[in-house]
Amino acid sequence: MKELLQFEQVSYHYDSGGEREALFPLSVRLCEGEKIAVLGSNGAGKSTFFLLANGVLSPRSGTIFLNGEPVGKKEKQRMQLRRSVGLVFQDPDVQLLAGTVEEEISFGPMNLGLPEAEVRRRVEMAIDSLGLTEYRSRGPQYLSGGEKRRVAIADVLAMEPQIMLLDEPSSNLDPAGRQLLEDTLEALHQKGMALVVATHDVDFAWRWADRILVFHSGRLERDDKPEAVFADEELLSRCGLEQPLLWKVAKALKIPVPKNPEELADYQIGRKTE
Repeated sequence: MKELLQFEQVSYHYDSGGEREALFPLSVRLCEGEKIAVLGSNGAGKSTFFLLANGVLSPRSGTIFLNGEPVGKKEKQRMQLRRSVGLVFQDPDVQLLAGTVEEEISFGPMNLGLPEAEVRRRVEMAIDSLGLTEYRSRGPQYLSGGEKRRVAIADVLAMEPQIMLLDEPSSNLDPAGRQLLEDTLEALHQKGMALVVATHDVDFAWRWADRILVFHSGRLERDDKPEAVFADEELLSRCGLEQPLLWKVAKALKIPVPKNPEELADYQIGRKTE
């Protein structure tokens, strides 16, 4: 897979009357088409990692590479990073400022100085991809939480990034909203986009991700496949995480761990007919 974003010994601290290390030196690579879940308790460093990856923050030390090229401190380089790595914030209201959904989604491409026809193409692509046609003339402030989340994702999608970062996208969504979110993520993945999702939902991380980053107290504790992460009970305990429900069920039934409830049902049906 093509390597898109690389951290080499990147660290960061917040200066609030005294230096506070928010992220200790870490090295990690994000590649094309990956589905990565980022786990960790509040204050573990997940949001700082996202803000560095998107260029909102600059590293205290180390180097960030985009498509193999180092990202320096020049504004042109920072802008290229922000265009290539889109960030969807946890609270969509922070992101939504325009009078209508269509104006909101067009804001980013227009800021890039793109021709009008290209702006229209990107807006239509984003509206169609997120199923927002019936909302295009409505004010974002009048939408539900799940609808606002889709508009926020469409905002980023219209910028045509290589990587999309989503910070707790399922928070405050009902079950129907969560399912729609997962359908949206799958559609974006089918387009070849690299997706990185910060979440507290270990069940989602297990069934969705093909790779997991575990943060704890500002350190990247583990970068591995979900099977390896959730099998490490010492790591989970130390980082304040739990095994997914399906792991617990499989352990009780002494069966292989299924990826989703459908696999569990299929296994149970198959075992009964043996």
